[in-house]
Amino acid sequence: MTTPNPNPALRAAFLGLALFLAAILLAARAEASRLVRVAPGDDIAALIAELPDNMVILMAPGTYRLSLVLAGRRLIFMAPEGAVVEAGDQGFAFWMQHGAEIAMDGLDIRGAPGRQPAVVVKGATLRLKDVVIDSPDKRALYIDGMLEAEGGRIVSGGGAALFVAGGGGATLRRVEVASEAGIAVAAQNARRLVIEGARLSGRTALRAVAVSDGVTVANSLLEGRGESGAALVLEDVTGLSLADSVLLASGPALSGTIGTGHAWQVGGSLLASRGGGAVDITGLREADLRFEVSAAIALSGAEDGHAFLSEGTGFIPLIGDSLLLARSGSALKVQNGAGALVARSLLAGGSGPLRLADHDPQITSIGDSLLTPDARQDAQVLALMDRASRRLSGADPALTQQVAQNFLSELAGAQAQTPDDPAAMLAALEATFIDMGELRAELAQPGDGLAHGATGRATR
Repeated sequence: MTTPNPNPALRAAFLGLALFLAAILLAARAEASRLVRVAPGDDIAALIAELPDNMVILMAPGTYRLSLVLAGRRLIFMAPEGAVVEAGDQGFAFWMQHGAEIAMDGLDIRGAPGRQPAVVVKGATLRLKDVVIDSPDKRALYIDGMLEAEGGRIVSGGGAALFVAGGGGATLRRVEVASEAGIAVAAQNARRLVIEGARLSGRTALRAVAVSDGVTVANSLLEGRGESGAALVLEDVTGLSLADSVLLASGPALSGTIGTGHAWQVGGSLLASRGGGAVDITGLREADLRFEVSAAIALSGAEDGHAFLSEGTGFIPLIGDSLLLARSGSALKVQNGAGALVARSLLAGGSGPLRLADHDPQITSIGDSLLTPDARQDAQVLALMDRASRRLSGADPALTQQVAQNFLSELAGAQAQTPDDPAAMLAALEATFIDMGELRAELAQPGDGLAHGATGRATR
């Protein structure tokens, strides 16, 4: 009696399954061979010195006291159950240099008072995921290399929470960065900054000086909390892309000097100042530059504060589909030989929509826009500005961001349906900032002082 041969297709299937299971087993063994488990009290520096690159250091829960110098190494530190790393005798917790590539996940790193930053990166790359770095009175994180961070917090009680310098760059996604008495994020002579879905707060939220490849801010909240603190300050920054964000400050929400070859764009954002001008931009004399604003709200709640300041000989910002509101000052202030091109926007100020002092009439144009000749004579607009500024001053940041997004959406819809109808503009404001019934109770008669801005050159 002969034994029948197995079905060739079935035999091939069993062979494929066996090879697949073997591959999984080998991969699991290889991954396990990359893991090194450590616990508080272990001599981690000595252990790392004996390890090859590309190892994963799995940190057990607890408190570690470290001053690790990682030169030219490629390592991953993971704390899935949480681990606290306190700065050791040298004042820092981690120091990376000489081309090191380090990744960290889930660590809670704490700096020492009055000493080094908690984490220092020089000529190296650091990748963070859900990591907390907290320094009591100094910089929490110093980057002279490359940083990529997602989630987590970077906090300082004193100086800049994050300082980027020396040609380095940083990308922050969904990170909270805060400094109680200093700057949240400071960059000087850096290469590039990318801020996405983040929250920055400090005396100044973000200050960038001499950033060669520009600054990108998207879907983020920047708060300048100092007495005259700013949300975003830029000097000698080649490019700016500010989109779908909220900037709140006691001083200017956005200020800076734009120079030759620079291109800055602001879109879909709310820029609000409680105690100064919302946007203060100076263009360098006769420079080849571009500054564009679209679908944005600039709001000043300050005494005699302006929503937008344009100054500098030959500087011509382009402003379109936007709202400029000043509670008691002018919506748009142009001076020192500058100009402005404005289209499809609403300008309202307590002292009028425009203040054109020492400007160049050849480069100032207000086309297809809605102006209030004198907002003090327009009860409805004045009430709207007053209520909007007071609400923004005390609003929860998340609520403020939602308010801005709602407004931009409603304003865009109103402009699309009735682009030349002042009532539609006011309806968008009313729906966003205040309760309609409450407004009608406050106002005996709604004002109708909006007037169409003349197309062409504006002179005053």
